[in-house]
Amino acid sequence: GVRAVEGRVGARVGWPGGSSAVGQLAVGQDGEQGGDVRGPGRDRCRIQRAVLLEGLARHLPSWQVRGPEGGLVRWGQLPSASSSALVSAAGERGVRLAAGSRFGSGHAFEQWLRLPYTQPVEVLRRAVPLLAAASEGVAGRPVTMTDAVRG
Repeated sequence: GVRAVEGRVGARVGWPGGSSAVGQLAVGQDGEQGGDVRGPGRDRCRIQRAVLLEGLARHLPSWQVRGPEGGLVRWGQLPSASSSALVSAAGERGVRLAAGSRFGSGHAFEQWLRLPYTQPVEVLRRAVPLLAAASEGVAGRPVTMTDAVRG
């Protein structure tokens, strides 16, 4: 009922860790398309997640990375609240991500960055250093309205 929904919503307020409907549909469709996420698809996802986490640990060690058990994303907690600015700078380098603020209202979750690991391993290996370079470029820069609109 209503109380159960309120409890679930309240549990998500401090951290945008739930999986999106789009992510759930992607997993469901992957299974329907022959990419069984319980077999080879699961192994592929585990490898992609490991590559992403290893790259983040190497190139962005100050980030705190966590996520729900399962799913196709991890969430990076940035040292400063600048995910919209970072998404803008990363986009200029060809890395497309969604700022945490997209998953809340106002500046909620601005210190978080959604990090999907659905791309092939080679793409993830190239993307993390580009993300690190973008991060260096925005460190300490205040978030602007333009960043917030782009993020």
